[in-house]
Amino acid sequence: MAPFASALQLPEGAPQGWGMAYYEAGQPLLRKAPRPADGPLELAAAVSDVNAPLLLGQIRQASDAPNLNENTPPFRFRRWTFTLLGTPTNLEAVHGDILGAIPDFIKRNIRGRTHEEVLSHLFLAFLNDAGKLDDPRAPSNVVARALSSMLSYVDRLVEAPWPYCCFASNGDTLVATHRGLPLH
Repeated sequence: MAPFASALQLPEGAPQGWGMAYYEAGQPLLRKAPRPADGPLELAAAVSDVNAPLLLGQIRQASDAPNLNENTPPFRFRRWTFTLLGTPTNLEAVHGDILGAIPDFIKRNIRGRTHEEVLSHLFLAFLNDAGKLDDPRAPSNVVARALSSMLSYVDRLVEAPWPYCCFASNGDTLVATHRGLPLH
């Protein structure tokens, strides 16, 4: 992490919380700190003991959802981890439509109260439709198509473009995309 230490330091009071996902022996592990830091946030120190080829992280922006682990990204389902920054402003109006598009066995995994978690499970629904939800070697083009389908579905429902940045991985395949927000 030393080469990235400066990029992984945030000034005091910047995020509401943070979370990271990494893989050991093919299994996703999560580290989350859902509360604001008392001083500068040095993420490199928080993960200095992680020895993994892949580390996904996200700073949690202020929201109405309580500062709890289940509301802090990344979100996990089986081998999949997912981060999403950005939410359409009028998503509440179509929340029921989105939940209705998610199979019950995936929906039961939703623990928190954030739109980002619900959208991560919508991505999983599209991945399930492609028959690759449990494929540890899911081809990146299929995973990217599931991610694109989720974002297009939401775009159609909310009838307005919205900024986002998201990552999805199962430890072997990693896809990412963004619109209007930086991707790092």
